[in-house]
Amino acid sequence: MVTFYRGKKKNEVPPHLYLVADSAYAAMMRDRLNQSMLITGESGAGKTENTKKVIQYFAFVAAAVSGKKIAAEVNYFSFIALDDVL
Repeated sequence: MVTFYRGKKKNEVPPHLYLVADSAYAAMMRDRLNQSMLITGESGAGKTENTKKVIQYFAFVAAAVSGKKIAAEVNYFSFIALDDVL
């Protein structure tokens, strides 16, 4: 499933969390700037599970390119999981 979204554009595949994560990773590597993701929602909406999926996606991508030593260039991502904002 992860490889299905790797390197794709928004209009090429159905919406998915991996597509958002890949866009953030690509922007970080292209612009050499740190990226942040804000994962929000109501209680029980799956913020924690989705944050875990994003982290797993980054781990998969970093492992896939580690042979090229790109993993050493990766800065860091900030994950903020917020409960009800109001």
